[in-house]
Amino acid sequence: MLSSANTLFWSYFKLFISDLLVMEHEDLFKYKSWTVTRIEISGLVVERDVGHKSFRFKLNDGTGEIPCILWYSDDERKMFTPPHLELGDYVRLRGRLGFWREERQFICESAVVEEDVNAQLYDWADTLAKQKIYSSFEHQPDTQILQTLNQKKPKVNHDQMVLDRIQTCFGSRSFKYAQVASLDWNIPFKETFQGLVAKGLIWHDPDTELHQLFDEQDLHQRIIRLLKQTAEGASVDELSGSLRDLERYKHLTKPRIERSIKFLLEQSILYGAGVTAAGFDPAENLIWIGGTKGQQTSYIPTGSNLLRYTSFPAHAGGPVRQMIALEIEFGSCFCMNSGSDLLVSSANGKISAMNLMRGTVVKQIDAEPGIVYMKRQRLLATALQSGLVVFRDPASLKIISEIPAHTGGISSMDMSGNYMITTGFSSRNGSLVVDPLIKLYDLRTNKALPPLPCSIGPHLVKFSPLSTDIVFASNALGSIQQLHVSPSEQHHNKFMQADISGYLTTMDISSTSEMLLVGDSYGTFQLWAAHDNAQINQFNKPSEYRDLAPTRHVEIDDDTPLSKIGMPYYTEQLCSVWPPHLKFIVGRPAPPIPQQVLEHVKMVDFVGYAPMPKNMKRNQNLVYHKEHEEHPRFRSEQARERAKGTKNSTVAFDGVGSSENGIPKIYETFEIQYSRFGVEDFDFGYYNTTEFGGLESHIRNSYLNSLLQLFHFIWPLRELAKTHIRSNCLREPCLTCELGFLCRMLETSMGVNCQATNFLRAFSIVPQANALGLLEPEHQDSKASTNYSALIQKCARFILEQVHQDLEPGTSHTFEQLLGIPILSTTLCQADHKTERQTMPFVIDLVFQNKRQKFEEILKSSINRKSTTRAWCSECNKYSMMTQTKELSALPNFMVINANPNTENLSFVSKESWLPKSIGMALRDGELVIVDLEHYHGSDVAIYDLRASIVEAKSNEKPGRLVAHINVSDDPSQSRWLVFNDFCVQTMPEDGHVFQKWKTPCIFEYAKRTHETTSSFFLSPVELDYNILRNNAFLNRRQDLKINFIPLRDHEIPRAAGYLCAIDAEFVAMTKAELELRSDGTKKLLRPSRYSLARVSVVRGEGPDSGVPFIDDYIAMTEPVSDYLTEYSGIKHGDLDPNTSQHPLVSLKVAYKRLRVLIDMGCIFVGHDLRKDCRTINIHIPPSQIIDTVKIFKAKNRQRNLSLRFLAWCLLRQDIQTETHDSIEDATTALKLYLKNDKPQNRVNKRFLSNVLQNTEGYNTMRRHSKTNDKRKKRYSSSDSDHLNKKCKNQEEVVRFESPDAMDIDSPSKNNSRRAKHRRRTKSKDLVVPSSDSPPETTTRFLHRKTPRHRKKEPLRHETDHEADQESAF
Repeated sequence: MLSSANTLFWSYFKLFISDLLVMEHEDLFKYKSWTVTRIEISGLVVERDVGHKSFRFKLNDGTGEIPCILWYSDDERKMFTPPHLELGDYVRLRGRLGFWREERQFICESAVVEEDVNAQLYDWADTLAKQKIYSSFEHQPDTQILQTLNQKKPKVNHDQMVLDRIQTCFGSRSFKYAQVASLDWNIPFKETFQGLVAKGLIWHDPDTELHQLFDEQDLHQRIIRLLKQTAEGASVDELSGSLRDLERYKHLTKPRIERSIKFLLEQSILYGAGVTAAGFDPAENLIWIGGTKGQQTSYIPTGSNLLRYTSFPAHAGGPVRQMIALEIEFGSCFCMNSGSDLLVSSANGKISAMNLMRGTVVKQIDAEPGIVYMKRQRLLATALQSGLVVFRDPASLKIISEIPAHTGGISSMDMSGNYMITTGFSSRNGSLVVDPLIKLYDLRTNKALPPLPCSIGPHLVKFSPLSTDIVFASNALGSIQQLHVSPSEQHHNKFMQADISGYLTTMDISSTSEMLLVGDSYGTFQLWAAHDNAQINQFNKPSEYRDLAPTRHVEIDDDTPLSKIGMPYYTEQLCSVWPPHLKFIVGRPAPPIPQQVLEHVKMVDFVGYAPMPKNMKRNQNLVYHKEHEEHPRFRSEQARERAKGTKNSTVAFDGVGSSENGIPKIYETFEIQYSRFGVEDFDFGYYNTTEFGGLESHIRNSYLNSLLQLFHFIWPLRELAKTHIRSNCLREPCLTCELGFLCRMLETSMGVNCQATNFLRAFSIVPQANALGLLEPEHQDSKASTNYSALIQKCARFILEQVHQDLEPGTSHTFEQLLGIPILSTTLCQADHKTERQTMPFVIDLVFQNKRQKFEEILKSSINRKSTTRAWCSECNKYSMMTQTKELSALPNFMVINANPNTENLSFVSKESWLPKSIGMALRDGELVIVDLEHYHGSDVAIYDLRASIVEAKSNEKPGRLVAHINVSDDPSQSRWLVFNDFCVQTMPEDGHVFQKWKTPCIFEYAKRTHETTSSFFLSPVELDYNILRNNAFLNRRQDLKINFIPLRDHEIPRAAGYLCAIDAEFVAMTKAELELRSDGTKKLLRPSRYSLARVSVVRGEGPDSGVPFIDDYIAMTEPVSDYLTEYSGIKHGDLDPNTSQHPLVSLKVAYKRLRVLIDMGCIFVGHDLRKDCRTINIHIPPSQIIDTVKIFKAKNRQRNLSLRFLAWCLLRQDIQTETHDSIEDATTALKLYLKNDKPQNRVNKRFLSNVLQNTEGYNTMRRHSKTNDKRKKRYSSSDSDHLNKKCKNQEEVVRFESPDAMDIDSPSKNNSRRAKHRRRTKSKDLVVPSSDSPPETTTRFLHRKTPRHRKKEPLRHETDHEADQESAF
């Protein structure tokens, strides 16, 4: 074997890599004349690949490069702890040379990372010295050395031999010493066995004299399990005591336990392997740590300790390479966020753009392999292993320029502002050394600046987030140095030393630059703080914690019942609930076939036939019962329940909880449900229990509801609009008038829902609104893609500008003072020609410059702007570069702010404390200053309180919904925040001002708290314009008009509240109702008809001309009419056309203003079912000013209302509405009914009306004959009773109506009771109705047939509650 007398056969040859590449190989490798079996080399790791069983890398010592492989040991494979060799590490290897795929490969036996920066020089000198020794002994073998080598044979490991044989024979089973000693051993077995027992590798039980092979892996797992069960920081003595308490480890020695713990610490098993990535959370007070095994862990800094918050496996076996602000991690790649796309570079040299919303790759290009860093400012910079930095366009990913930064590779790179810094390696004398200089580049010119000298040999480098002048650098040994880009005498470099176990692998700085985080290769990390109160972020979002339920001890034995263990009570949605994206609508299963059908089925081939059961209809659809939906019950259903004495089960909506998509219920889209009675049957009070009115959402362009609510609570705007409606403004359309009408309606609503119909109609016909694209699309599909957030911000600016134009010159100046924002605009050309102009915008648009700004900083930069553009200069008479500067010249009183959010800045806008509830502003020396409210001084500081905000709540399935948060309290020291979601008005939740992905901020409104006095903004009251009641500016082109009214004279105009008048209105249908015809023949109302006011009449109620109308306006239509409803309204085709109508036509605005004046004068309105009339007119009359005959003559024991025609027939003995409806006739009839009931001697007993309703066949007969025979269209008097008797010759029983007094069974008179008993005995149903034209003793008799006993009396159709509403409305 040693025929060549090689004295170095078993020695490690220390050689260069270039020597390994040229060595001769026959059976063995030969270096010069020496046979080489073991080799020692050293160099830098330039390429690495971590596998499951081996670690492959390439080593370069400056003379050459060779691939190396390091196979994992058994412990490393079991514990999943591969060795830590990073790129750029200087490593000393021992092993042998071999072949892999016909290429030479170095097979490592051991690897040691050298931390000494001078180790490379020492190795070079040592290798050169030993090469001289190898050359000097060439062909001169030493006989004495040869003899010594022959005597020193390889030592046999007796301990391992015994352990292996015991493992083969007995495994983990117990054995006795005699069983093992009886085996054949050619070694000193007894001494070796006793040594293994003493070392703790074989466990001995002295009681049973049994032995058992000790498993090292089992001990490691037991130690890790004890550490998890005990508190962090358990000492070795505590671990030893815990292990010895166990029977299996009671004889284990303390040094043996210490060796196992030391091994686990060295392998970083106790700390989850080495730290490969570390960073600070951008939103919460957390730090994130990523390890070599792909484990992601977060910690909360608490004083001097770090509390572990979360931990989860991010990657399967691979290391965490990088973490970005979006909290998305990738394994073997580097990533960079660019808007809604994520740029990812892979090891194979490809850059991919992944869409974060869809999760798909939208673009992919081939780039240079070996990308080690990616950063993005204006351009995308990629650092390569070769030391080259490539700049690309972020959109197209095309190469723009390149910079050769380092000749030997880049180890770190960072960018901030206009600067870029890099660290890396340089090639010197054929080898790689750490570059002691930090390279600095200007990104504007792509040129190098003077480098920054660093005395620690920089490995990692970072800019300070708050300043581009401060740089932090660190080396692999944990030394940290703070440098300045622009050094001066005032700047001093600071040095720090991190106490790390391995080498430094990662470094990060918090957004406040108050904390520094470093991690090393042994899995330890350190957090440095500038002071005791250091914070990670300036505004931290609170972290969520799991609620720990109290536990109690329950003893369970064989006799314990299972009911003793209580079931948990869950108040929140469980994690086992299926998420919405995993739920699919598959349709309802077919209903089961009835058993009576299956019993008579006859099968023909595969088809069954059965006769139709008699109790089923042909083509009848079998449906299931409707599932319970969370919406209010219809008012008609509630009325029926009250009539039956059933308690109403409907509970008011509270908005608590969230829907399936995670959005709180208070922000959901609420749809109006329609019954067969239309929208009037919907219970809006279910969603609103406050004293503030909501706005209905079934009207087009109703997305403006939230903005209209915000304008209503800006008191100067509200008062100016209310003042404007008292002026003689006849402009059409006028948004200010409509806004004033709406504000007055909301003021007097007292929680009743309102409609913005008139305002939205005027808004839709404004030409500028249509030109700017402010109108909502009609189709539902288009609404889903509409950006309501941008739309509402445009509308806020447009409406305020339009109101400013609608106001009179004097009032418009007041509007500017109250709501304007004084901006001084200065334009300066290159020739220093200066032009100044004062502007008054009403809205501020926020401009986001970076992702870390506070709200105050963004607001300041949005108000004070500076821009440069090329424009025409009138002074220079040519085009020139103009610099335009906008600055705040005076503090405003109110600020309406457009948020202008986008995808990039939503992440930091979503912080809880980003939007302040109060801000302080001051002008000092003409400069706007944002003042800290806690430490402000000076009388020039104005405090602005947040009064309202508008957000867009949007889910993936439905269109966006605009919701307003408004502080309705007038006292600045108190706050009462409400959420206005159309007609739903609820208290705002605590996190209302916290914006999330589904809740986007749109508009903010701040009000000045510390202005001089409110008297300076006092608006003098404007007297009511009574001329509109006297002036008749008709729109007719014909002169032969039919005037049926006499306007109020000057002495008739009421100067005090309480003037009595009667009102009635007629309507036409603008659109037809949308119905859904179902398969069973039933109909469902999808959307009711839209009605518009066509005629309104107001009649005097007092004075000598009582009953004479003073208003009888026909409304000129600007839209096509779908149905004139002539049978109910009396309006015919052509009556509303100014070209052909003979009736006095006015605009809808004039008619509305007249009614508004009467309401503001305090007039009392008498009418029949005025609730529906007011709803269709879109006006609100306070309840104290309404006298409704429907409520006066409402029978307590009956649910249905009484129609005006029945009351006129029964009480006034008049036959009205014979041919059609007439508003003057209806108003006069309602007034007569009120006046009749107003007198005590004529007051009608409601029980009398109930009995009349039960016996009104004569009334139905009269109505039937009056409609079919024109001769019967006259009033019935006492002389008509004979005629009715002739018509009822075949009657079975005579029914006689007596006077109301005779029917008063509530009277304690005995005569009445006896008379009632007598009528029951004689079956006489005579009731006397006193005639208004005859003495009291005269009676009028109406006869009808008696209903057969086997037939049930059907209620009169005109008596139903809502059908009476329909009839009385027209």
